[in-house]
Amino acid sequence: FQNYESGSTYILPICFRNIDSVARQLKVLASDSPYFEVIRPSNLGSKVAPGVEAVYQIKFTPDADKDYAEQLTCVTERETFVVPVRAVGARAVFDLADEIKFNTTCVVKDCETKSILLRNVGSAVGKFDIEADAPFSVSPITGQLQPNEHIQLTVQYKPQSATTHLGSLKFRMSTGEVIECKLSGAAENMPIRLDVGSLNFSHTFLSQHAQRVVRVRNPGNVVAHFVWKRFQSPYDEDVARTEVLGQLDTTQSQETNLFLDMLTQDPTISHGISILNRKYQQQRTEVETDLQDFVSDESFTIEPISGEIYPKQEQEFIVTFHPQIAGEDVRDVYLDITGQENRLPLRLRGNGVGPKLEFDVDAIDVGKVFIGSKHSCSLTLSNMGEIEAPFQLECTEESSSAHCTFTPQRGIVDVGETITIEVELQANSLGLVSASYICDVEGSMDTVGVDFEGEVVGPSFECDVDILDFGEVPFGFPTTEYMTITNTSSIDMNFSLMLPESSPASSEIEIVPKQDTIPPHGSCKVAIDITPMWCESYDLHVAINVDNSSDNSLIIPMLANCVVPDITLETLSIDYQRCFLGHPYLAEVKFHNPSNLQAKYCFLSESSPEPSSSLSTKHRQHHQNEGDDEADLNGVEEGIALHCTPKAGVIAPNTTTSITMQLIATQLGEHATTARFEILGSPDPALEVNVKCVGQGAVVAPNVTVVDFGTVKVLVDETRFVSLSNESVIDTEFKCILEKEDGLFSCEPSKGTLQAGQTMDICLLLNSNVPGKLDNKLFVQVPNSRN
Repeated sequence: FQNYESGSTYILPICFRNIDSVARQLKVLASDSPYFEVIRPSNLGSKVAPGVEAVYQIKFTPDADKDYAEQLTCVTERETFVVPVRAVGARAVFDLADEIKFNTTCVVKDCETKSILLRNVGSAVGKFDIEADAPFSVSPITGQLQPNEHIQLTVQYKPQSATTHLGSLKFRMSTGEVIECKLSGAAENMPIRLDVGSLNFSHTFLSQHAQRVVRVRNPGNVVAHFVWKRFQSPYDEDVARTEVLGQLDTTQSQETNLFLDMLTQDPTISHGISILNRKYQQQRTEVETDLQDFVSDESFTIEPISGEIYPKQEQEFIVTFHPQIAGEDVRDVYLDITGQENRLPLRLRGNGVGPKLEFDVDAIDVGKVFIGSKHSCSLTLSNMGEIEAPFQLECTEESSSAHCTFTPQRGIVDVGETITIEVELQANSLGLVSASYICDVEGSMDTVGVDFEGEVVGPSFECDVDILDFGEVPFGFPTTEYMTITNTSSIDMNFSLMLPESSPASSEIEIVPKQDTIPPHGSCKVAIDITPMWCESYDLHVAINVDNSSDNSLIIPMLANCVVPDITLETLSIDYQRCFLGHPYLAEVKFHNPSNLQAKYCFLSESSPEPSSSLSTKHRQHHQNEGDDEADLNGVEEGIALHCTPKAGVIAPNTTTSITMQLIATQLGEHATTARFEILGSPDPALEVNVKCVGQGAVVAPNVTVVDFGTVKVLVDETRFVSLSNESVIDTEFKCILEKEDGLFSCEPSKGTLQAGQTMDICLLLNSNVPGKLDNKLFVQVPNSRN
């Protein structure tokens, strides 16, 4: 149904023909639609005969000027099929030519335009979107026209290749219909060429520049637009752009993974992922919008980069070569210009020349150099080029035996100037010197260098003795011999003296200094001390080792004979007589040494017994506080403790030496023992001194032996005093005991301690509760006392 009005009724027939060979029943069913109604023919029977048509009528009653759709379901004994019913409302109808031709041949990359009139001859508003196949384009691409309204469309034809182009202009209506208009046009190239295909620039020094001119003429009748490109075709640009985008994707993925690892450790930086995405999105936008024009690089510049050439005119391009590094530089650039399908290539070739420096010599022979010393010389470096020359001296092959230092090591040599370089060779180790150094000139492909040759030798020295003979040396005493080592070279000499490690006698020898540094032509006096600990002959050697010396070590023999003097005792026995327990008593022991050598003695004894309980606190503290230079108490018999001061010492030659021996009696009674003295290193038995004493305890005496209270009253305290005196030189304890413990007599104090020589009063108290004669005995007990 078309062209209908709201509220009217329209009827259209629909015919069904039975093309089968038998009669068929037919039912036409419609949905419950208020707009469509199926009217069955009145003369139609229950079946339709073969070859007969059945004409139904469709009654359509619209209520608006819009599109309607319905389906009729047709059912027979054999099949069921559907007949769609459509009602098309008002439509916009565009009046447009079937084909648009650009009759004039267009120049490649130029633009031809045509204007067409688009009119809506329909009865409804028409909305449309327009698409044009490349290389055609249209403007505007979208719009809306009221009935009987028109608009002007501009169709552009901008071919990129010299051929015939066919395309279409598609109008997409808002109702879904598509109207198509054919487009056609032809394009050709213009005879535009560069006057040269390549530019060669002569040798150009760095930081300078050279210029050449290339021309292009526009022989056509259109304005030629041009731009210099880095790539030969748009395809190459796309490939390069895709490669860069791929690298960006890879880099972003790596940084994202790294950031996610950091995020697991520090969740507070989660905002960083958005910053990372924005950074790479911005980089992608820059790559995608890059037109790939040729801009000035490190070597070449073209001016102008882009512009236009009017018909029958010529354009000059100034190409500048400004090398930044030495060497040949070749690259291709391409002129994208109207009138040529392919970009015009131009090869640029230049040769950058760096600074030119030269040394005045190629090699230096330094001869023999002492190790650790410094050898100085000078080099002359001249600038033979036309630009200033920044340089830096570097080693390419350096000997391990020497190292060179240059002053200055780097700098700038102006044009035509010459500078002097001071060279200092430091000899580090023995061996031949073979080193090569180059002068690295910034921006130059050429290298200049200098070689150093020579030999590093070690220091030389002398010793003033051939043998160290100590002669007879005393056992246990150091004996010193001297030797002088002289440095005969012009450098410091480090030396060390070593004894045979395999000999046990090496520990008995001390060398001072064992190692030292001797200045040039100086000397060092060395003291060798031997302290023999064995009575035997010594046959050793000392090795003089010199650092960095090519000669072998110097060996100095050492001879010595250890002797122990024959020592005798002048004191053979000591009688200390009566000795209070715990009190020290002193006596002298004398040794006689008739020889010219010293000797050492040592007091021998078994381990000391514990002092008896009678020892006073005063004397115990005395023994505990004695210095380290005194020996501990030593005893060889129970009841005696011997103490020798000093326990070990030196017996001077050709003299009599006295030492003090202290005795402390620890038990009562007579005691005798033997003090034994060993002469260190002597094979003879120990020297013996007989010692005897009588040990006794403290002596405490009362001032009275009888205390008579006389006649006393009962139940009245009566007191008398008895004085106890300690008549010995040792402290002692005492205890008072009454024979009868009847409670009548008592004493205060009942016990205590009497210092040596002290007198103490004892109070006796009598308190009787019955009359009569009273008596008792008071016993004073003193430890280690016979009474």
